[in-house]
Amino acid sequence: QIIEGANLKIGYYDQKQAEFRSNKTILDFVWDQYPHMPEKDVRAVLGRFLFTQDEVLKVINDLSGGEKARLQLALLMLERNNVLILDEPTNHLDIDSKEMLEQALKNFEGTLIFVSHDRYFINELANRIFDLNKTGGHLYLGDYQYYLEKL
Repeated sequence: QIIEGANLKIGYYDQKQAEFRSNKTILDFVWDQYPHMPEKDVRAVLGRFLFTQDEVLKVINDLSGGEKARLQLALLMLERNNVLILDEPTNHLDIDSKEMLEQALKNFEGTLIFVSHDRYFINELANRIFDLNKTGGHLYLGDYQYYLEKL
């Protein structure tokens, strides 16, 4: 059973969410969800996810899988959650996008729970590893390298 705290705001990223479709531009799509946000603020957030200048005018249906994943992650950051649950967040991302995501998540002040096969990503971000198995699980208080040493 999970009991949520009163101030808990959970955001969820599923690698399959990046497959969404729209005939709108990136900028219009974000504005539809945040209509009171000034253009400079929308562009600043999108810029942190490598959508700069005229790239925000691209139509979503024309974006690559990696670009859609970056847009979905940018939208997740705009939600102002204090817990993020991420399912394979580095899938579809190129090296620059992975580095950008790592930096954004390092600056995230809330709780981060993620599943990833990207060992570098895990080692960069995890300070605890919960290893699930058929009999339950075990919590390791350290990064991925520490976890490997304890196996």
